[in-house]
Amino acid sequence: MKTLKSNRRKAVKRSRSLPVLPRIPLRSLIISLSVIVVVGGAFFGSKILLDNPIRMLILQGSFQRVPSIQIEAALASNLNHGFLSADITEMRRQIERLDWIDKAEIRRIWPDTLKIELTEHRAVARWGKGGLLNIHGELFTENVRHTFPELPQLTGPDGREKEVADYYLSVRGPLAQANLKMQRLSMDDRGAVRLFLEDGQEIRFGQNGVTERLDRFFTIVVPTLVSKFTRVRYVDLRYINGFAVRWLPEVVASQVAQTQAVTDSG
Repeated sequence: MKTLKSNRRKAVKRSRSLPVLPRIPLRSLIISLSVIVVVGGAFFGSKILLDNPIRMLILQGSFQRVPSIQIEAALASNLNHGFLSADITEMRRQIERLDWIDKAEIRRIWPDTLKIELTEHRAVARWGKGGLLNIHGELFTENVRHTFPELPQLTGPDGREKEVADYYLSVRGPLAQANLKMQRLSMDDRGAVRLFLEDGQEIRFGQNGVTERLDRFFTIVVPTLVSKFTRVRYVDLRYINGFAVRWLPEVVASQVAQTQAVTDSG
């Protein structure tokens, strides 16, 4: 009887050689740790010794709406920290949370002073009942105490402040060039935009293609009606290529013209 030989090969186990770590003399290790401890201790010790109390705030910038006492109150919790340990980033955030503050820059002046450079928002229009928009179209306060009657009134749906403000910012220059004054700009819930001039005229732009219709108003409507605006009740630009005009009665138009003449002469 023949014996069957197995063709399986025996697995050969090979041992891996592990990397040999360098041997560090115990004395050298103790010396290194001692140096780290000494340097760290010196650093933290000097920080404690040099971390003087904050004794002075220097406020700079063209700010008029925010009193210095309000800024100090916003920083009160952080002024308890030392000169070095004070959280400058958090302090800046606290100041910029104030309604009228647009930007704040803070830097340390050795040994105990913080210099704060402030920039206030520049209001260009009223928003809703008590809000103000800045030059970037941002709603920076909703609880203004002063009414600012010299600023135009903007209204619109919540969340669309920037869009309405952009329309206003695009028309105020051309309106001034045409010697027209804006009283109010509004957007309804459907997005339809209307412009009201100071003398009572209403300009209807609708909700689609407002930018193109604004351009049409200044390039076609204004040059066409420049001498007849006192007779205009409203201009409707909700057409593809044209516009419609609704005229005031002759008596009313005459009264408007007389009122405007008295206002201009006064």
